[in-house]
Amino acid sequence: MDSRTENGPLLEAEDLSKSYADVPILDRVTLRVDRGERVALMGPSGSGKTTFLNLAGGIDTPDSGSLRFEGRELSEMTSDERAGLRRTAVGTVFQFFHLLPTMTAAENVEVPLRLLGVPRAERRRRVSELLDETGVARRADALPSEMSGGEMQRVAIARALAPAPRLLLADEPTGNLDSVTGERILDLIESVCRRHNTALLMVTHNPDATRVCHRVLQMRDGRITGASESATPERDAEDRP
Repeated sequence: MDSRTENGPLLEAEDLSKSYADVPILDRVTLRVDRGERVALMGPSGSGKTTFLNLAGGIDTPDSGSLRFEGRELSEMTSDERAGLRRTAVGTVFQFFHLLPTMTAAENVEVPLRLLGVPRAERRRRVSELLDETGVARRADALPSEMSGGEMQRVAIARALAPAPRLLLADEPTGNLDSVTGERILDLIESVCRRHNTALLMVTHNPDATRVCHRVLQMRDGRITGASESATPERDAEDRP
């Protein structure tokens, strides 16, 4: 059985709506992300993409409709339960990295593990593995101010993966990088998601970035207006868990 559909969808939204100050941002959005599936969400600024990511990560709650993670309704969770979800099951990669400036690369990756109470020896082992996997092991002791944009984004990816999340949310992960570095970051995201069977929901303005995804969803004015299959998803079929 394809691991992307086994045991039902990972994330499922149905007729999801959200407004701010009476301005509609999302209008009856329905979509699903299966386990291990990589989905791109595209659309112009103001179309609701980042708002949906915030809802998917439990940062905010919808006004109406249903949003379920592994079958559980997010709006029925307490704020502490949603925070727990972000710490253990959902990782986020941002356009501007959001690394803590006074901490080294290793210390930044270690933060989510500290929040989970992981023992020190296990934290250090996990951090070392992640920095090696993302190609920045030699920068473990560097501060963000001493790293390039590509290095910072690699550290941010390692940090997002630290708790072994089932879902990775990526908000314009290459938007602050040059084209060559951006391509390398996309390859890295695809590789680590495939290796760990981590689902990806990526917001992007860049059509070329969708090459690492199985499906592409178009958003406009708070609605899903189109969907297409990627031409490339089967290239990793033999490596899929």
